[in-house]
Amino acid sequence: MHRSRSVVGGLSRGVRKAMELLLEAHEAADEQQMDTWQYALEMNDLRRAGALDHELRMLIGLRWIEHAVEVTGEQEARLSYAGYQSVSNFDGSQLLTQRQLLFNAFYIDLSRYAEVKGFFNKVQTGDEQQAILQNRNAGAQKGN
Repeated sequence: MHRSRSVVGGLSRGVRKAMELLLEAHEAADEQQMDTWQYALEMNDLRRAGALDHELRMLIGLRWIEHAVEVTGEQEARLSYAGYQSVSNFDGSQLLTQRQLLFNAFYIDLSRYAEVKGFFNKVQTGDEQQAILQNRNAGAQKGN
């Protein structure tokens, strides 16, 4: 507790504003009886409020805020000679991820280096996404 109190006094104006936004989103979710993640804010929203990355990491470490990457959806990249697609869906009790990478070139001119690098950066980003799964019943059980 003592550590948390010293942190509160040292919060920047930007972090306090970001925390206000998070509280508003949390209260809206409660009011609508929806899962809090349906009202999740993006990191850029918190940055625009004035919070710095190291401050956000500190709040995550203190477990004052949670951070997750949305995995449902689709990642896609295309070039005339290459294609990448990664699709993740939650089906009941399973997370199903399907990935395709097609590359149809033997020689690529050096002038296309930036294009190829950008393509494979998107592939790497899609492949390195983390899935964070939560038990939705855990929150309901805590209230009992």
